[in-house]
Amino acid sequence: MKIAIIGSTENNKPVVEEAGKVFDEVLYVPLNAIKLEVGEDQKVLYKDIDLSTFDIVLPLVNGSSNEILYLCLNILENSVYLPISSEDFFIIGKKCLLMKKLIDQGLKVRKSVFLASNRTSRMIIESLKFPIIIRSSSGKRVKVTNKETLDNVLSLFRAGNVRTLEKPIEAQSVIWLFVVGNEIIASYEQVGEDLRSIGVNGDLTSSIYSIQKAINSDFFVVNFIRKKNSLIVNDVFLSPNFSLFNEVTGKNTISPLLVYLKKKLEYERIGVITSIFNSVHGFLKGLVKS
Repeated sequence: MKIAIIGSTENNKPVVEEAGKVFDEVLYVPLNAIKLEVGEDQKVLYKDIDLSTFDIVLPLVNGSSNEILYLCLNILENSVYLPISSEDFFIIGKKCLLMKKLIDQGLKVRKSVFLASNRTSRMIIESLKFPIIIRSSSGKRVKVTNKETLDNVLSLFRAGNVRTLEKPIEAQSVIWLFVVGNEIIASYEQVGEDLRSIGVNGDLTSSIYSIQKAINSDFFVVNFIRKKNSLIVNDVFLSPNFSLFNEVTGKNTISPLLVYLKKKLEYERIGVITSIFNSVHGFLKGLVKS
């Protein structure tokens, strides 16, 4: 069984090494080296290798990273197994859409305003008052405490580019979860600079089920802001910091993801073969009766 792993950094080297223990063939594909061919035939190529010839393509890139990966997944999803559809990948990358989906599932999210105009941004900011966090579509965040800084930051945005305005939250802690399938593989809590591995209670488990309804993905990372007795979803993304999860929790978080993907594909293939067998068997049984 062959897997191609699409990533944007060299930090994925441990994932490639672990994948070599689970799969027969592993190819690491830097996102910036991908070539798309669109015409009569649509292809996703790395050098001269067609990624549709692989069994699984695993994207380990933030949804905010870009549209080219969305196009890759859109082309590949009819020919290879993907842990997330192109549509759900797109939603994760567009925070306004993601927050709407999470709210529809009854989850609490950080209060945010999404804008594409500096003029409108300034009008909204006057009602929000300082301090304000301005987040770009790439996920970078800047805390603004005065008008001069605000003008400098907003000048960096082109018209039409979405910027997110958020009010800072005084969090008691931030909880990080890495989810594979229906299982929370690793979890830790951050209080200031201190990180500690934690167990998972009923509220967190219930929230995970709600997130899975909002985005259909075989894996994701989510962080929650804990404020008093409330859990607020801060962000959901597809690029786990494996080394940090491993270090804090003492668990191997890479292998469970790869093993899960392989088993799920094997199960789906068995299901298809069984379905074909049952259809043929039923057809032949009908011929005998006739």
